[in-house]
Amino acid sequence: MRFYPGSYEYNADPDHGQNPFSRSGSILTINARPSTDTTLTGGQTWVSGMLTTFGFFKQWYGLWEVRMRSVNSRGSLPAFWMLMGEQDAFPEIDIAEIGNGANADERLRSFWTAQHHTSSLDDTWAPTQRIFPALGSDTNIHQSFHTYSFYFDEQICVWYFDGKPVRQIPTPDKLRWAPYYLIISNSIGSDDPAWGLPPDGTTLNPTTLEIDWVRVWSIW
Repeated sequence: MRFYPGSYEYNADPDHGQNPFSRSGSILTINARPSTDTTLTGGQTWVSGMLTTFGFFKQWYGLWEVRMRSVNSRGSLPAFWMLMGEQDAFPEIDIAEIGNGANADERLRSFWTAQHHTSSLDDTWAPTQRIFPALGSDTNIHQSFHTYSFYFDEQICVWYFDGKPVRQIPTPDKLRWAPYYLIISNSIGSDDPAWGLPPDGTTLNPTTLEIDWVRVWSIW
């Protein structure tokens, strides 16, 4: 998963000379920065990073959650999500995609949830849903660390924000095929302005995603 069509970032491997990660105490940060040499980043104009359990951890039913903080920066598109089967294969479960599209209120106060059986966002059995959670005294979703969670069993799928359920659906049959691996990504830009704007001179350098912890529980 070096980069995705429509995005602007190349996900670098620290073992190959480019390290997008930094750590301070318990906080791991994924730093997205402009590429200094696009010949080394597949032509992509930004360099970022991705955490994934692909190849060493998968789970079927259970609870997945992360405590993380995003930033309000044009083009920022962090996500906490899962894929089934092989790398880049669907189905996909989006626990939280914090879009940075053209609508200011959506950009500051919401995140996306979804389940996709194919690469099409038009899957009738798995619509994308934007969530506007209660933020308490915060004025936007980027202001504080938040916990994004997903519970999944044979009967129901439930999304949580800071421990409170914000969406629930019956578990689609197509989500039951095989176990999933986890991904935390800090993407930059999109070719869909409703989803994420392309970076420009106002985009923060670095554009960060701070991760406090990731926890997974099995119910089997």
